Amino acid sequence: MARKLRGAAAAAAAQGAIKTQQLIDYAISMPEGFTAPDAMRDLEWSREVLHDAIRRARRQLAYSGDSMTLTMEHDGKQAVFRLIGTMTELAPYAAANFMTWEKNFDRVTWMLGSVTRGLRADCGEARRAQIFQKHLRRLLEDLADLRKEDMLF
Repeated sequence: MARKLRGAAAAAAAQGAIKTQQLIDYAISMPEGFTAPDAMRDLEWSREVLHDAIRRARRQLAYSGDSMTLTMEHDGKQAVFRLIGTMTELAPYAAANFMTWEKNFDRVTWMLGSVTRGLRADCGEARRAQIFQKHLRRLLEDLADLRKEDMLF
């Protein structure tokens, strides 16, 4: 039984790797970007398969040692995904998104505060939430310090 489960897990991982590479190849072929409905139609994937491949592709690109990333920006109507990798492309994307990311960290920190107050202090979920909250608070403090330094110059 355990051998069958390991085999199924290995097959699923291999299938995920194939889908990830298919998505990266698709993104390379679409330099102006693509929408989720377009990718689902062209690749004949469900929404779940596409989102799993996007998550996997972002993780693979993040740990590849390359500067490429799969971005998502809204064009006013829908989300557009685009593979970018040059500093010329990355710098404006990062600058435009830092405040959004920081606001999301704030929001998650506040939600974690509610979670930790709502759970028994000795349960695993509460401890996990406290760890997340502690590190996100530290991150937000460091970012606030950077903003103060930027104002000095």
